[in-house]
Formats: sequence, C-alpha cells, structure tokens
Amino acid sequence: MDAPQRTQNPTKSPSIRYRLNVVIFAVLMVVLTFWFQRHLQIYVTQVLLIGGTMTLWALWQLLQSWLRWGWDSDPKDTAKALFGRARGREYLVFAAGVLLILWLTTSSLYITFDDGAPGESEYRVETVSGAKKFLPLLTFNASQRVAGQPYFLQVRSQEIELQIVEPRGYLALRKTLRPGTRLDIKLPGSFERKKFHVLRLVPGVYFFNNLPEYSDYPSVFYQIKISRPGAQPAILRDLRRQSLYCGAAEDDIRWLLQKQERGKSLQSLTDLLHDEKVPPAAMPQILPLLETNPAVLSTFEFAAGNHITIEISRRKSGISKVVATRTIDLRESDEGIRPVLLELPEEGPA
Repeated sequence: MDAPQRTQNPTKSPSIRYRLNVVIFAVLMVVLTFWFQRHLQIYVTQVLLIGGTMTLWALWQLLQSWLRWGWDSDPKDTAKALFGRARGREYLVFAAGVLLILWLTTSSLYITFDDGAPGESEYRVETVSGAKKFLPLLTFNASQRVAGQPYFLQVRSQEIELQIVEPRGYLALRKTLRPGTRLDIKLPGSFERKKFHVLRLVPGVYFFNNLPEYSDYPSVFYQIKISRPGAQPAILRDLRRQSLYCGAAEDDIRWLLQKQERGKSLQSLTDLLHDEKVPPAAMPQILPLLETNPAVLSTFEFAAGNHITIEISRRKSGISKVVATRTIDLRESDEGIRPVLLELPEEGPA
C-alpha cells in the first residue's frame, strides 16, 4: 500500500525574497516616520508631539503592524502580491534612494512661543538671510504659538538671523541652517537680553548757564561729539538747557526711558548733582529743565569696556572751538542708564 503523499502549499511559508522585502519596507517606513516627524509634523499639524519625540512603545507598535504583513495567512493579500514579485526589490531600492535624498537635503526651521517674560505677552520676529527675508514677519502670542516650515532639496548651509523687533531689548540670534537638520528656536528663551550702556549727559551749573534756553534763537551754539575708536562719531549740533541721552538707537533709548520706574530718573539726577557737589541753591533752577524735554542722540551701541570720548565745541559765526573733552570708561556693573556730569572750564566761553 502506497504511503499517502503530503500536499505542499507553497504559499504557506513566505519566501525569503518576500520576507526580506517586507523587512526592508519596514525599515524604510521607520526612517520615513522619523523624517516626517522631524521636518513636517509641526508644519502639518502646527502642534508639538508630547515630549517632542516618539516613544519607544509607539515605535514598537508601529513596527509590529508593518511586520505583521509578512506572516499574514491570506495569499491574496496586496502586500504579498507586491513584495513577492521579482521587481519588488527594485521598487524598494528606488524608494530608498528617494528617501535618502530627502533625508540628506531637507532642513526645517520652527519657532515656538514659550511663556513670555513678565509684561511681555506678544512677540514679533523678523528672520533674514543676508539682505533677504527668510520668513515673513511673524507674530507670536497665546493663540499663535508655533510657526516655521521645511525646506526641501537644500544642498548648502544658510546663515540666518532672527530678531525680536517687538518688544525691544533682545539681541539678534544668528544660526546656521544646514541640510538634513532642524532648528528649534524657543521664544523668548533662545534670545539673550541686551545689556544697554546708555549715558545721560548732564550739564554742570557753569555749562548750564552758558547754554541757550530751549526756546531761544541763539547766536552761540554748543555741539556735542560722541566718538569711540572704530565707530562713526555721532554729533548733536545744538544742545540746549537739557539732558542728553546717547549710547544706542533713538528708539531703544526712548523704550528704556518708558520702562524706567516712576521717579527713578529724577532721583538719579538728584543723586548725581549731590555727588558732584552742585550748590543746593542752584538745584531748583536746573533740576526741572534737566528732567523735562531731554535730547536723544542716536549713536552706535555702547558696551562694557568702551572708552567713550565726549567733545564739547562752541560755535559762533561759523567758527567752532573745542572747549572741553572728557573720556568715560564703561563698566559691566553700570546701570542701563548712567548719569554723567559735563562741565566747562571757567575760562571756556568768553
């Protein structure tokens, strides 16, 4: 009696080619997932993943769902029909090449709004690359927390500069956006505060009495020249009986003055005049004028360690004469606005 013949089902066990193709496909899907998460997740959904990364458990579940196709018992499954073909490997190699190009040449930039600093609920950010805008002017607040985008087929690095234009008081942030990388900028955490070194130049009593009043049409003018080695001098050509602020852009100085605590400006001025031994009898005359209607001179930004030269010239009938010069050393410990007394020698003006 013949032994019963065993029936063989070639579809019972997946072929080596099929299993290998499925493994390659699963690896490609993992790489694609991380590429998508790195460069497109935020752009598409405009929200961050919890914790910012995919958990190991989520990755394992995803991998399991893909690999399960390789052991499916249904011989008509679409995945088996695709990966079991002789040309299945060619499709996977082509997909791998495309994914490799995307992985190496995609870069992205995302700006995320954290909790703002005290008193700052909204930020406006400008992003440039050289002389060109890299992103449009962006506004961030509690309802708009994330902005940015991916850049495809980038083969060169780009130098970019981000600047918080409102509120003022932050240094520009310079970054390099390289192919295959993502830049994450925290707002305002990634930006450093500016350390201002603004000078408030206050005329002494003798200088004050020689200055024209605010409403005069004088024949004698006093000019202030502010200079520092390596910087373009700044000049105020007509100083009146007033204080003069300098050491930054005019808008920055006015912003600093607005932020000052109430009464601090007058108190620091009073302390300066007292320390410089200005006669008490002169205080009522000069204090109100020095505190109101100050002049603001837009200059290069002063920094700690600078040696600032202040030159006072007297101009009459088109002829100028330097009547006083003073050099001020700026220290790291200086306050944002430092008052300094300027005085003329008694024999200065005629």
